[in-house]
Amino acid sequence: MKFLVQECYSKKSKNWTVRLVKEDKDCSYIIEMAEKIFVLGVNDKHGIYKSAVPEEEDSRRL
Repeated sequence: MKFLVQECYSKKSKNWTVRLVKEDKDCSYIIEMAEKIFVLGVNDKHGIYKSAVPEEEDSRRL
């Protein structure tokens, strides 16, 4: 694992400081993950949302 560092001289305190430089994230996996989710959603026989049938003794039933 490589760490990128940046050295910076402070004129006020007259010393050097070393800071880690953040690397850009590799988000190449997001496209593959979105494709898998889409395929699972298309091939799902039941679906996410189902209409609920209230029971006879349910007080919310009108």
